[in-house]
Amino acid sequence: MMIIELEEHAVARGAKPLARVLGAGISSDAYHMVAPAADGLRAGAAIKRAMETAGLSPKIFSMSMRTPPRPDR
Repeated sequence: MMIIELEEHAVARGAKPLARVLGAGISSDAYHMVAPAADGLRAGAAIKRAMETAGLSPKIFSMSMRTPPRPDR
């Protein structure tokens, strides 16, 4: 579960903000009620929009999503 509140509300109640939401993006491909289409185009569009509203470069995102290869595969 995640609770999101305005920073000034957190500070007013003496809480230390742990994270900030910099951007958001949503999409719907109407493929399935709970499963996205396998091509990932709409999910990719939502991620791209979130990056744009956060003022971040998609290049940074692709670099941060890399995972090292697993030796068992």
